[in-house]
Amino acid sequence: MARWSEKGSVLVETAIILPIFILAVLTIGFIMRLYYVQEYMQHALADEVGRIAAEVYLNRKVFPNEAAKIIEEFTRMDNSVESLLLNRMESRLSEEQAIDLYFSQKPEMIDFRYLFDGRHEDYEKHGIYFLNTDDLIDAAMACKVEIPFPLKFVDDICLVQYVVVRGWTGTERIENPMRFEEMLKSSASEIVYVFPRAGERYHEKTCIYITNYPVKKILTESIRKKYTACLICNAYNLENGMFAYVFEESGEVFHCKECPLVDRYIISIEQEDAKAKGYTPCKKCKPKEN
Repeated sequence: MARWSEKGSVLVETAIILPIFILAVLTIGFIMRLYYVQEYMQHALADEVGRIAAEVYLNRKVFPNEAAKIIEEFTRMDNSVESLLLNRMESRLSEEQAIDLYFSQKPEMIDFRYLFDGRHEDYEKHGIYFLNTDDLIDAAMACKVEIPFPLKFVDDICLVQYVVVRGWTGTERIENPMRFEEMLKSSASEIVYVFPRAGERYHEKTCIYITNYPVKKILTESIRKKYTACLICNAYNLENGMFAYVFEESGEVFHCKECPLVDRYIISIEQEDAKAKGYTPCKKCKPKEN
């Protein structure tokens, strides 16, 4: 009797847990599908809006033959750049069979602005500010992603993708040039040294707290000529442009980041940047202020 009771409890537990497990697997698969569709839509919209931005230059008759083709396409689409963009998006999604595979209905354009000037307005949308910028193009498209479950517990999920670019107008603009007096005031900041991993102070190069630590540098030919590669960490495998670590005061070799001799290192930084990042002056060397 106990044996049958044990089998019965296993069946009951399986009947309860198995549907939950299957539902969890399907949910994970749907989340992955949703993420892919979102990335796909974002890239497709960015490509097509970028194409519209590039054609701004052609429409200004820099290349008359190409411009004529674009203008003719604008005319077919009722002179609406928004309609042109929507038509191109629908054509692209249809050719790649994305509408049939992922969406319950065709994507819709919910917002579009063409060559607007952000310099003369406080333009805020989707958490993005466009100040002192002109010839902007922005587009927002909504799509409903189909839920491929046998039983629909929720409605289709709506995704909104947003893109903003600046039209390729071929113009340049110089505003509010710095006056000569301001240039004199904007002198170069003093160079100081900090421990980026741990440390709250900035130091002068001669400070006793930092002279025994390596300096993080970008590896160049001049460093290779001045120092030799560390054999412990195989620093000779580093390529130019990668970070190397050198003991400027006492060392003759350069090291990799993983070298056991490099437990802490320092970097050079402008004093104003050090202050902005929360570093305070070393009380030992007392770096001079600008």
